[in-house]
Amino acid sequence: LTFFFLALSTIMLAQKKKDSVEIHFRQGYSTLDMSLGKNQEMLNRITDSLAITNTDSIYNIKDVTVVGGASPEGSIQLNKRLSEKRANVLFDYLSKYTVLLPSSKHFVYLGRDWNGLLQLVRLDDNVPYQDEVIALLEGIVQNIVGGEKAADANLNKLINLRNGEPYRYIYKVLFPRLRASRMLI
Repeated sequence: LTFFFLALSTIMLAQKKKDSVEIHFRQGYSTLDMSLGKNQEMLNRITDSLAITNTDSIYNIKDVTVVGGASPEGSIQLNKRLSEKRANVLFDYLSKYTVLLPSSKHFVYLGRDWNGLLQLVRLDDNVPYQDEVIALLEGIVQNIVGGEKAADANLNKLINLRNGEPYRYIYKVLFPRLRASRMLI
C-alpha cells in the first residue's frame, strides 16, 4: 500500500498543468485594455494560478508562449510589429506576478489570421454572400501556405467582393475577434 501511494504521488507531482487564455486588443493598439471582452476575467484567472505557483514549490513556470495573429486589414509588416508588441505587453504583465526567465518566453506570429477568419465566416450565417466569401477565403488560405506576400492583394479581393457588402459586415463584426493573442502557460 505504501509503495502504491508513493508511486501515485510521484505521478501526480510529475503531471504538467497547462492553462491558456485569449486576450483581445483594440484595432491598431498594443495596450492592455481590461474593459475589452473578457480580458479582466482571463487575466485574473492566470494571476490566480500564478499566486498558487509562487506559494507552492511543486509548481513552476516552464514556458509561456504567446501566439499572436491579426485581423487582415493592416499591412503584413504592421501586423507583425503590432503582434510582437502585444506579446511583450503580456510578458510584462505576467512579470508583475512571477519571474519569467528569458528562455521561458516564446512568441509565435501567425500573420494575418485568414484561417481564423475563414472559421468565423463558416460559423456566422449572417455574413452576406457567405458561400462566396468562404470560397474566396479558402483560396486565400491555400495560396498563403508558404507565407503571405503584399503582392497577393488578398485584402483587396475581400474588399471588392460584391461591392464590399460582405467586407463591411466582416470588418465590423468578425475582425474584432481576430485582434487577439493567445497566451499558453
